[in-house]
Amino acid sequence: MNKVCSSPTAITTLSSDSNGAKRDFLLTSVRSFVVFILWAIININSLLDPLKTFYGYYMSMDSSNQYAVWQLTETNNFNNESSRVCSASGPFLDCFFELPVYGTGSLAGSVCRSYYPIDKRPLQHVGNFFGNCTLPNGHQIYIPDGNTYATTQWSVQTTSYDGRCLDHLGEGLSFTCDSYTTINGRVINYRVSHTESYKWCKEFGGYYILNLLTNVQEVLIANVSNPNSPSFTSIELKDTPPVLSLDRFIGCPAKLYIGGAATHITTSAWYGDTIVPWTAQTTRTANSNSISKNGSLYFVSTSHYTEGGMTQIRLGYKDAFRLTLLFTITFYRISSIYYPMWLAYLRTHESFMQCLLHRHMGLVLHKRERRNLLILFLLALEAVTSTEDIVMNCQQVVYAGNSFITLVLKYMSITRIIWPCAFLLLLFTRTIEITIGPEYAFAMSEDLFLLGAPVVWGYIPLKVTNQGMKLFEGYRWTGKYINHYTNSIYNAYTNQLSCFSLYLQLFGLFTCISPITTIFIDWMWQTYTQHPSIVVYVLSSRQRSYVKLPNKNELQMSIEYVLANSTEGFVPNIASQITRTTLPHTQLCESINLAAEGFICLVYGPINVLGMINWGIAHPIANKLGHVAVINGKLVSFDCDVTINVLASITSKPAYIGLIDIK
Repeated sequence: MNKVCSSPTAITTLSSDSNGAKRDFLLTSVRSFVVFILWAIININSLLDPLKTFYGYYMSMDSSNQYAVWQLTETNNFNNESSRVCSASGPFLDCFFELPVYGTGSLAGSVCRSYYPIDKRPLQHVGNFFGNCTLPNGHQIYIPDGNTYATTQWSVQTTSYDGRCLDHLGEGLSFTCDSYTTINGRVINYRVSHTESYKWCKEFGGYYILNLLTNVQEVLIANVSNPNSPSFTSIELKDTPPVLSLDRFIGCPAKLYIGGAATHITTSAWYGDTIVPWTAQTTRTANSNSISKNGSLYFVSTSHYTEGGMTQIRLGYKDAFRLTLLFTITFYRISSIYYPMWLAYLRTHESFMQCLLHRHMGLVLHKRERRNLLILFLLALEAVTSTEDIVMNCQQVVYAGNSFITLVLKYMSITRIIWPCAFLLLLFTRTIEITIGPEYAFAMSEDLFLLGAPVVWGYIPLKVTNQGMKLFEGYRWTGKYINHYTNSIYNAYTNQLSCFSLYLQLFGLFTCISPITTIFIDWMWQTYTQHPSIVVYVLSSRQRSYVKLPNKNELQMSIEYVLANSTEGFVPNIASQITRTTLPHTQLCESINLAAEGFICLVYGPINVLGMINWGIAHPIANKLGHVAVINGKLVSFDCDVTINVLASITSKPAYIGLIDIK
C-alpha cells in the first residue's frame, strides 16, 4: 500500500488558504451588514417622507420649534479724546452724546456719555455702547472695560393699543401694525398693518449693558418725550422672557420686545404672501468685549449673542395647496408601489425579516416615481412652494445648536431641492426619446440623489447663509441719540420676491448643473463597469451575475423583452434596468423589485397575465398587435391567442395577486 505523505509546505499553504477564506467571509459578512443597514435607513426615510414633510409644515409655524442663534462679532475704532458732540442731523461718526439716565437699572441717576465709532459701516447691524458714566456719588466708570461690563447695541420694539403711550420711550414715529399668534401662544408683530388695526408699534435701537459680576443686564433707551431735555431710560432685564410690561415706566399699557422682529424673508405667490420674522426668545444679548489701544484710538471687538427663533407666517391656502400635493403623491405611492409590493410579499411565503435579508437586492423604494413626469412635477412643485422652509432649515443647520435627530430631519428637508433636478433630468430624457429615438433614452434619477445629496448637505446651507444681509429684508436706520440699523417690520415687504424667483436665485444654478453632472458621471460609470446604476451596485449586498439568453425563442420569453416591446413605453435601457435585479441562484427576476415598478399578476380564470397598476387600477400589458403578456410558470411572453377581448370575455374584474420570481 502506498503511503501518501504531505509536506510541511503543503500544510502551511492549506492553513493559509483557510485563514484567507475565513477573512474573506468575515469581510463579506461585515460589508453585507453595513450595506443592509444603509439600505434600510434609506428606505425607512422614503417610507416616512410624508410624515416628515407634514411635521416640517407644523414645525415652521412657531419660533419655539425653529431655534436659531445669531452669534456675531463686530469691530470698531473709537476716539474718546477729540470727538465732538454729535449734530442732530448726523453723520453719526466720531462724535458723542451725553445724557442723564433715569429708570430702574444700575446706571439710573448717572450721566452717561456714549461715543459713535469713526468707522461704522453703512449697514452695520450690531454695535456697542462705548463711553463712560458718572455715578451719583461722582465716581466715573468706563464701559465696557473687559472685566465688569459687556455691551452691545441691538434692537427694541414697543407696542400698545394706545398710540400715545409709545411717545414716551424710543425715537421715531409709531405706526399701526398687524400681529400673529403662533400655535404655542407667542404674539409676533410682523408687519405694517394691511387693514384696520388697533395696535401700534414702534422700533428703534437700544444699548444693552451686562454687569458680568452680577450677571444682570439692563437696556438704555433714548427718551425724547421732552425734545428739549432728552435722556436715557434704563430698564433692568432680570426676567428671561423677552417681552416686558412698560406700565410702571410710562403709566399706560404697553409692551417692550427685546430684539424687535427681524424680517427674514418675504415671498409672494398666488396663494398669498409668506413672511418669516425672527424674534428673540430670551433677553440675553451682550456677551463680551475686548478692548485694546490703537494709537490715539480704542479698538473694540464686540461679541453679540442672541437666542431666538423663526416663525413662518402664511395663509391657510398655502398649506391647503401643499397638503393636496402631498396627499396626491402619497396616494400614488400607496396604490402604485406599496400595494403591489405587499401582494408580492404575500406570495413569497417568507417571514418579514427573511424577506428583508434575502430579497432587498439593493431595492430603491421609490424608483418608479422617478420615471413618472407627473409625480416628479408634483414633487418639484412642492419643493419650490416650500422654498421658505428650505431657507429656514439652511439657516438653522448652520447657526442653531440642533440635536442630532433634529439636524437629520432638517437636512432631509433641504434635500427636497433635488426633486426639481430629477424633473429636469427626466424631461431631458423624454425629449431625447422623442427626438432622437428610444434606444438613446436613459434613466439616471436614482444616481442623481446619490451624487447630489452630499453636495446639497455640504454646500447649499453655506451658500444660503453666505447671502448674509441680502436675505434679511426688515432693517432700517432709526434714531439719533441711539442711531441704529434696527430690526424692522416697517420695511418687511421692501424687497419681496416671488417664491419661484427666490428659489431660482438660491438654487437655480444647482438645479441646472446637477443633472448635467449626473449624466456625465453615469456615462463614465456605465462605460467602464457595464453596470447600469451606481445606487443598485452600492446598495447590493452581494455580487450578481447576469445570464445572457442564448437564442431568440428564450429571449422572447423574458420579461425584459416583454417590457421593451410593450405599449407601456419602456425604452430598452429602462427595461434592462428594471429586470437586472436577479436572484443569485436561480437567475430569476426578484418579484418584490418588479412589484416596486408597479407589476402585478392579473388572474382571468385559468390565465395569469402580467399587469401594471397605476393609481390603484391595473391593466394587462400588451404589445402593438394586441397580444397580452401571459405568465406560464416562471416565464412570461406575448401570447397571440390572448387579447384584451379574450380576457374581457372571461371576466371584467380580474383578481389581483402578487408576482412570483420570473425569468
